[in-house]
Amino acid sequence: MVDPESSIVTVKKAFHLLCEAKVCSRVANSAGNGLPLRAESNEKFFKALMVDIGLISVQLGISSTRHRETANLILSNKGSLAEQFVGQQLRMLQSPLAEAALFYWQRTGGRQGEIDYLLQHGNQVVPLEVKSGPAGSMK
Repeated sequence: MVDPESSIVTVKKAFHLLCEAKVCSRVANSAGNGLPLRAESNEKFFKALMVDIGLISVQLGISSTRHRETANLILSNKGSLAEQFVGQQLRMLQSPLAEAALFYWQRTGGRQGEIDYLLQHGNQVVPLEVKSGPAGSMK
């Protein structure tokens, strides 16, 4: 959680240090029109990806290790947790010493729309949408 009284410069510096320490990674926005994905990325827009789903769980207060208690939780943000988990798995496929090369796409203006991750597979851009609900629940 960020203190609303903090300056943007302080927040940016803190986030940069967390990324340098590999506690989190930046998922950059990309237009995704072609390769390389970084060529059309916009550094002003990004999503944060934590190094471990456990850190997110602790922040949300669902860090109980008792399976019986957590198994029946109705999570309003399970989609975000699933997206974090998938992002962490994608990040694991990359060199841990290199800067993260993860991207997402988001429609600008008008109707809302987002693709959770854009991946390069050979010479193609592959969209990856993460869903946490039962099959057929996508709108």
